[in-house]
Amino acid sequence: MKQQTSVVFRDVRVLGNEEGSAERKSVWVRDGKIARVDGEPPAGGGSKVVAGEGLTLMPGLIDAHLHVLGISSYDFNAWMIEDPALHVARGVGDMAKLVDAGFTTVRDAGSDTSLGLKAAQREGSIRGPRMWASGRWISSAGNLPDISHLPFCVTHNRGMGVVADGVDECRRAVREQIRAGADIIKIATTGGIDPSFVVAEYTWSDDELRAIVDTAHGFGRRVSVHNNVLPGIPPTGMWRALAAGVDTIDHGYFVPDDVLAAMAKQGTWLIVTASYLKLVSEGGREYGLSDIYVDKATLALESVLDTIPRARRAGVRIACGSDLLGTPFDPHGTNAMELGILRDAGFSDREVVEVATRRNAEALGIDGWTGRIAEGYAADLLLVEGRPEEDIEVLTDPERIKYVMVAGVEQKDELSMDRAASGLGG
Repeated sequence: MKQQTSVVFRDVRVLGNEEGSAERKSVWVRDGKIARVDGEPPAGGGSKVVAGEGLTLMPGLIDAHLHVLGISSYDFNAWMIEDPALHVARGVGDMAKLVDAGFTTVRDAGSDTSLGLKAAQREGSIRGPRMWASGRWISSAGNLPDISHLPFCVTHNRGMGVVADGVDECRRAVREQIRAGADIIKIATTGGIDPSFVVAEYTWSDDELRAIVDTAHGFGRRVSVHNNVLPGIPPTGMWRALAAGVDTIDHGYFVPDDVLAAMAKQGTWLIVTASYLKLVSEGGREYGLSDIYVDKATLALESVLDTIPRARRAGVRIACGSDLLGTPFDPHGTNAMELGILRDAGFSDREVVEVATRRNAEALGIDGWTGRIAEGYAADLLLVEGRPEEDIEVLTDPERIKYVMVAGVEQKDELSMDRAASGLGG
């Protein structure tokens, strides 16, 4: 895959964010960035022309929370002892599925593949979205994702997480992930709903949390925190995370009103993740997941749908991610189902488009160069059949996403294939 020096998208509907849509524009891309909106390059420049024929040109989708685990089943014990190189190899296929589904940036929230996939995508060795990588996520001993029934020598050196206890270890763990190439630091301040992990209302001490946040911010990295609460559980971990100054609270599930008010005051993002919960609640038992896990996931989904409208009323900034892992049960490429859930929770179709592009970019701290169609921004673009601002379901069908560009590099081009099949040629 090679970056096109100059590309013109001609005869396209440009779907912006605040600006709305305009019919039949041309957009010029040069050297991986948007050079001109509603304009053509100088004559004789040798630009490639992409004939949009009235298709919608929009910013690429961003999934603000997923895991590219390279996992072939739901057996995490087997996955933990596999060669990590096998995980990366499987992840290559997942990256292709993601970009075919219209995602131009994904934020991996903890895996042993993300840093390698990030480098491979950046150098053009694989097809896929830009990877905004957390590296391996950091937790205290015994907490998610440290699988406590496996030997510590396995869980600490393999899988999606790394353990740190005490202020010095916490600082070092952050520095090691940044040294390895992490763009954002992921931590956990509560346990998970999976009964195979330790259930914890909170984990690290205040000093440990402050050390993590201070170290990450000193390197210019944001801190994202796995934190989920169900009704009746004290939100102690959330309060501690907010006091330490984290940038995003991921999952959340049931977030009390006083916590939402504090998040709004501090400007802390809530990254909603409902797709995985929906899949588990609707089909988990048939897939062999335990009754207790399915019941908890169902309660968590109900809690998310209760929290979203309260968070909006409180003025909390909301982003979204699918939290898909890439197992056969929750395959990558179906991540846009999160968008339909947001709409069902009260967002308009246009608002969902804004969350999935500009808002997610803001949550990740990359909104200065991606997430919108504007001059000087990265050419992270989709050509879509239909009007997603009127019907978000358009974006859940990869067949309606005809063309994908990431930083000026063509990643998917169904237009040329369609024309070739019809005998029209290029």
